[in-house]
Amino acid sequence: MGEWELKKISEVPFDNYRKDPVKYHPPGGESMESVVSRVTDFLNFARSINEKSVIAVSHWHPIATIVALITGLPLSNIYRLRIGTGSITAVDLSNEDVVFLNLSPLRVLRSLGFSDEEIISGCSE
Repeated sequence: MGEWELKKISEVPFDNYRKDPVKYHPPGGESMESVVSRVTDFLNFARSINEKSVIAVSHWHPIATIVALITGLPLSNIYRLRIGTGSITAVDLSNEDVVFLNLSPLRVLRSLGFSDEEIISGCSE
């Protein structure tokens, strides 16, 4: 985020960036072109290693960029995607599909019958 790093959103001119991150990027920060290049390199790598599944952990912006590239969403509209912290997004690179977006691991564990106490206990082991 360049000069905006560690600042509150109210302290930076975030509105233009949010409306069109292709045209506006944080001063001293990464441009959309750079993000696209970085995630494209990763996607090409993931395709090349001939594995059925690849797990990547990332911040919101690269995940949203991958989803936009796969679905054809204009990159200027990626702030319309809501991707929660700690959520899981899955894409099928062989079919160029988004399998699921913004899946909450806690919801999955709770749907399998685990209590919050069991989840917390399991995380601390």
